[in-house]
Amino acid sequence: MIGFAKWEDRPALAELWQVCFEEERRYANFFFNNAFRPGNCLVYRVAGRPAAMALASALMFRLTRKAKGVPRMASPPPILRHAPKG
Repeated sequence: MIGFAKWEDRPALAELWQVCFEEERRYANFFFNNAFRPGNCLVYRVAGRPAAMALASALMFRLTRKAKGVPRMASPPPILRHAPKG
């Protein structure tokens, strides 16, 4: 099932981030404690637990002297241990 993330998903999403991007846990924790917004994150759940996510953020840049928001997606691949068998 795919839906928006919930605030209580942060620890599981930080674990996905850490495993997929092979970064230290503190970087994932920093993001999920400071910049994360559930409305900007879609989560695929297996047995009620987050198995994959897609994050969207606004990337700001100057174009003809006006700031424009450009959508950007960053999504770690699904963790295979959460994938259904068969």
